[in-house]
Amino acid sequence: MLISEVFCMRYIRVPKDTAAEIAYYHGEQTAEQVVELKISENDFLRLWELGIFNDINNASDSLIDDYEDEVLKGIQLPKAVEVLDRYLSDSDDRIIQRIKEMVLQAIEYGTCVGFDF
Repeated sequence: MLISEVFCMRYIRVPKDTAAEIAYYHGEQTAEQVVELKISENDFLRLWELGIFNDINNASDSLIDDYEDEVLKGIQLPKAVEVLDRYLSDSDDRIIQRIKEMVLQAIEYGTCVGFDF
């Protein structure tokens, strides 16, 4: 991995419980408290160009954006799953599949999904 790639990593995080969610909101979460997906700049740009984040935004009334942080929670989560399912019906993209799994985990845990871009 190049040094420039380290500074361009994007993260999607799911707190494992309510205490972890509170820690996440304060930027104090530990590795044990969250499920984390690191997305390289190249993969982020590929997903961005596919329009997946825009489609999630439109469906869930959110603002996942470049160099921004956004949280999906509550009724936004099933809407995100619907969007991800549409993308997965035409592709078996491992990153999209992993994002869907994380959204489902957030539903199971009763927490959120943080897009830390």
